[in-house]
Amino acid sequence: MNLSFLPGDLHLSQNPEGCFVLKMAGQEILNTKSQRAALAKFNSLKVELEKQFPMREPTTEEKAELLQRETTDSLLQHNFGSGEKKAIATPQLSTTALFEVEAALKAYYAAVETSDLTQSSQATYIDMANNFVRWLRGDFNPGSRKEPYRAKKTK
Repeated sequence: MNLSFLPGDLHLSQNPEGCFVLKMAGQEILNTKSQRAALAKFNSLKVELEKQFPMREPTTEEKAELLQRETTDSLLQHNFGSGEKKAIATPQLSTTALFEVEAALKAYYAAVETSDLTQSSQATYIDMANNFVRWLRGDFNPGSRKEPYRAKKTK
């Protein structure tokens, strides 16, 4: 687990011994085996820091730059055409971001279902999108057949 609040230089990570280490400005604040205690302390400090460093919406230019950087990094990690397979870690998304992705997935399901695609094509579109969201959640590994391939529609 790695959490950060960059404006306040606040970081929570897990060391190789399994302890959760909370640091602010490079100084260790907490070192505990309890994930619950570490998260509680991180969140309480983050709330205080958010008052000092209020969040602002990125400008259109900043959003475009971030998107370009993420796309470039993603393509470089993918390593197209080399035949070499690298294990890429599941991205760590906040609960809020994951909620937004899942809400968008439901809207995507509706758009696919109302399209002129055949039923078979609709199923493929929905399965692939569902696999991507499952991968974001950390419960899907591309190429794995742990669970049935067909996604069940949630309504």
